[in-house]
Amino acid sequence: MSTKKNTKKYAAIDRWRQLGKFIGSALQVARVRRKITQEELAAQLSELLRQDIRQSYVSKIENGHSSPSLERLGVICIALRYPPEHIMKIARFLAENEGRSNEELLSEILPDDAPNRARAGIK
Repeated sequence: MSTKKNTKKYAAIDRWRQLGKFIGSALQVARVRRKITQEELAAQLSELLRQDIRQSYVSKIENGHSSPSLERLGVICIALRYPPEHIMKIARFLAENEGRSNEELLSEILPDDAPNRARAGIK
């Protein structure tokens, strides 16, 4: 019985990890919509948080290699001028469409926005 409970717990943990990946991707979408680079977002976060935030940190979050705390996520949303619930809607869309290429999904989320995606480092 305990093995079955542990399996369910591990599955729940995996879902949370996956959610972090989708939130990172959603933040990337929001950043591109705002037409700012990772460097520019890092500079805004540094100012808001009064500590040194680097472009590599933003990249790790967007690529799902790091998950921000809820407080930090809130500050990122403030910097991007997107409410957290909007970020969650984008993350849900990405999760529901997992398996499709990022380029295909981004073209749906950001139609006719190729110049901004290129400027923001998204191919």
